[in-house]
Amino acid sequence: MRRIIIMACVLCVTLIACKRDVLYKEVGSDKGLFTVLLPEYMESTDTIFPGVSILQYANDSVPLYVVGFDTTRDGLNETTLEAFYDSTLSEPNMPDAQLDKRTFKLIDGDSAYTTRLVGTIMGDKLAYHMVTIATRTHFFYLQVWTKAAKEKDLQGVMDKILFSFHDKNHKKV
Repeated sequence: MRRIIIMACVLCVTLIACKRDVLYKEVGSDKGLFTVLLPEYMESTDTIFPGVSILQYANDSVPLYVVGFDTTRDGLNETTLEAFYDSTLSEPNMPDAQLDKRTFKLIDGDSAYTTRLVGTIMGDKLAYHMVTIATRTHFFYLQVWTKAAKEKDLQGVMDKILFSFHDKNHKKV
């Protein structure tokens, strides 16, 4: 009996230790201006922001959600990355919002700010990872989120999505 219990425990530990690698697919925005790498388990949706032509993917089982927006710089009041970042993230719509300090990065050769936001929406504590990118002709905003309890497990996937951004006007490096 003791051997069976030990073997069962060893088997459980082995199964838990064997994590499957996440497979990614390259997907483009509706306007064809940018691409990102997303896990193959994510599906295109139009329910996050209905009627808006952008990049929207989701998987409720994981749970993991991604949206991406583009804004032409032509005629925009915000002319710098900092001004655009401030306009997109200055007032989070959550009473308990905790917005981390932004970090400057180069993504696909362009200037970008990354940040993290944690807050509660409709009783769910969520963790958002966001990037705002300035290219020659556009500003881009990508947001990936999950339940706060899953954030640590999905950190690598969230980073891969955000930092895989590619402006279609750039040649791939």
